[in-house]
Amino acid sequence: MPVNAYYGIPLVSGSLLAVGLIEAANGYHITAFRSYATQLGRIFAAWTTVFAFFALVLFFLKLGDTYSRVWFMAWYVGELIFFVCSRAVLGAMVRHWADDGRLERRAVIVGDGQPVAELIMELESQSDNDIHICGIFDDRSPPSLPDIPSSAPSRSW
Repeated sequence: MPVNAYYGIPLVSGSLLAVGLIEAANGYHITAFRSYATQLGRIFAAWTTVFAFFALVLFFLKLGDTYSRVWFMAWYVGELIFFVCSRAVLGAMVRHWADDGRLERRAVIVGDGQPVAELIMELESQSDNDIHICGIFDDRSPPSLPDIPSSAPSRSW
């Protein structure tokens, strides 16, 4: 096998391993894309772990002279830049879609009383909340819904 063919092994397997590590760190959830700053740490940790793994493999298998150190460092920096830039683009797209309402989860609350009010207030206090309350139902007569926060939808019976 020509020496240049050896460069394909870390390119492909390293990228797949990095994607797997980012997935293991919940990096592909919609809420993860909405918060770019928290993703940078996950991306950096995953890619650095992959790089360190390959460096150890090369060291222990005595393959260090098979790969150029300049190429190896360029691979690390280039992939890190690619991951950061692609996550920035995907994050902007996800935030745009979320603002348009395409990615929101919809919920209907069935019940009444203080627990309903507490649930709504808890949902509203979360900064990355993507749950839209479509309605609150109480089928008892007379309805005994508490005062619901103003941002909640109108009551339905």
